[in-house]
Amino acid sequence: SGKMVPVKLLILGAQNTGKTALCVRFMTKRFIGEYDHKKEVTYRCSRVVDQEAVDLEILDIACKVRISCVEFSLS
Repeated sequence: SGKMVPVKLLILGAQNTGKTALCVRFMTKRFIGEYDHKKEVTYRCSRVVDQEAVDLEILDIACKVRISCVEFSLS
C-alpha cells in the first residue's frame, strides 16, 4: 500500500527483568551493558512485518510501583 502502519507498544514488567535490554536489542541488534533504569525512553523505528511497512513507537517506562491497570490512548 506504500503507507506506514503506525504501531505503539508499551513495555511493562517487573524491575530488572531485561525490558530495556530487549528493546535495545530489537532496535540495534546489540545488547547493552549499562543504562539509566530510572528514565522513561521512547524508541522509534521502521520495520517490515508480513510484507507491511510498520512505523514502531516503543515506550519503555521506568516504574518502581506495581501496576494493576494501565490506560493509554492509541490516538
